[in-house]
Amino acid sequence: MWVENASAEIEHDSRYPMFICVCAVMVFLMTVAVALRAYNCAWGSRRVGVDDCATFVSAALTLVYTIVAIRQTRLGLGLAVALRPIENTDEFTRLNYAGRPVYIAALATFKIALCCGALRIIQNTSRTTLRFVIKGFVVVISLGHVAIALALMLYCRPVRKAWNPRIEGKCLSAGPLFYGTAAVSIICDLFAFSLPFAILYPLRNLNRDIARLIILLFFGFLTTICSVVRMIQTRTVVQNGDSTLLILWGVIEACIGVITSSIPTFNGMISALRKSRNSPSDACHDTDEYRKLPGTGSEAEDSIKLNNITRTTDIQVTNEQIKNGQQVTTMKPVWEEGKLGIAI
Repeated sequence: MWVENASAEIEHDSRYPMFICVCAVMVFLMTVAVALRAYNCAWGSRRVGVDDCATFVSAALTLVYTIVAIRQTRLGLGLAVALRPIENTDEFTRLNYAGRPVYIAALATFKIALCCGALRIIQNTSRTTLRFVIKGFVVVISLGHVAIALALMLYCRPVRKAWNPRIEGKCLSAGPLFYGTAAVSIICDLFAFSLPFAILYPLRNLNRDIARLIILLFFGFLTTICSVVRMIQTRTVVQNGDSTLLILWGVIEACIGVITSSIPTFNGMISALRKSRNSPSDACHDTDEYRKLPGTGSEAEDSIKLNNITRTTDIQVTNEQIKNGQQVTTMKPVWEEGKLGIAI
């Protein structure tokens, strides 16, 4: 028996098979995305940054939240509230309460990862105003999710009534609480996922790699769609107290968020593989191709691309010049916003 303290007839009505299958698929996809990102950091030329660390933390928190959610299916999640075994009520409410801050932390960290990734894209450019705006978004997202977590943790007086409904006290209504916190989360989603577009779209020279990156980043708004669908499920919670789909969409939302925060890495790997396939002799060189894309490295090339410079000047010294003892003057490129000059 999967559902503890339940009869076979009651367990037959549970939606736990669907719940577990969806969670397993989403966690698998998230794990693949995180593994590819980790591989890129460990064996590629991409250095580990704050955005990578935040993504890994978000993935770990999402995994914990998923485990907590699946455990709740053994206690009655997936059944109508009236059919849930009374013997499981105490543990179920404690797990439900404990999972809330984990879920909020998972959402906050992948959104912060997106902002840190945007900062990484423009770190060597002169776009100081945009850097200031992005840092402001990080503060807003952090404070917003702290407020959400506090609201979901402290909505009862006394607080312990949140996980022990038999205690005398009062709690905020579930409708305004869940709708309000979901609205704040959606606003933070829009902030986080609009940043890459704000950085990449103004570029006058949109090559195929950057265009593909913009298309891939568009899928980040799937997280916002999941947030909206999850908010719609609040109506079911208010009507009959069944939070099955609310929790399930929370797992989906967190997993998709982690996946989309790794999309810039995927773009670089796709570009490197494509170039390597077209030019096998340059395979070793092409493994670093993703460093030529904005935001996938911290080299000066990023700043060149972001300042609308599409070609570089190579200073070559021939063997004849060396043999003849000719003096070679070393020249350094100097770039300003939108133009390239040469300084001796």
